[in-house]
Order: sequence, then structure tokens, then C-alpha cells
Amino acid sequence: MTTALASHARGIETAILEAGPEDRDRAGSRAIYVHGSTLRTLERICPGLGTDLVEEGLVWPTRRTLYKGTEVFKRTYDSPGGSGDIPHFTSVPQVVTYKGGVGSGQF
Repeated sequence: MTTALASHARGIETAILEAGPEDRDRAGSRAIYVHGSTLRTLERICPGLGTDLVEEGLVWPTRRTLYKGTEVFKRTYDSPGGSGDIPHFTSVPQVVTYKGGVGSGQF
């Protein structure tokens, strides 16, 4: 996903393919968190792209990951917004990032 966003930001036509059928069971989170290091990388590659993702997403004090209804990861941040424009993470649905909801247009 990160490579597709970065490539698209540089004007390279990009397609994201999934190996499984569209109607398969997709239990648990699927690329819902974009980590701060990824946001900063995208921001360096294309100024505004990391902050666009932050604006589209949600920043919470606690990040949780569930798998089949069971919590498998939990972390609470003292300063959820991090320092500066890029938080520790943003929670943005995968479909928003690759269906034209972020950045300079559709993939």
C-alpha cells in the first residue's frame, strides 16, 4: 500500500491486486493503521501526502488490533498526536487510501 501511494504520488500508474476472491472472509483489521514512520516517509516523497492521510483518518490515544473479535494488540500513547504534524499513527480504512480518498486522485 505504501509503495502504491508513493509511486502514484510520483506519477506512476499503480494497481493493487489481492490474491483472494473478493467475497472471502476478511476477519480482523486490514491495513487500517498507517504508522507514523510510514506517514513521514510518504510526506518526504510527496509533501502533503502524509498529512492528507492523517486528515482522512482518526488519531486515538489507544491503538487496538482485533483478530476474529479477540484483542491481539493494545498500546496507549501519552501524546497521541505525536510531535508536529505527523502523529504516532492514523486509523484510515484501506478502501479510502486506494479508492481516491487520499492524495492527488485515484489509482
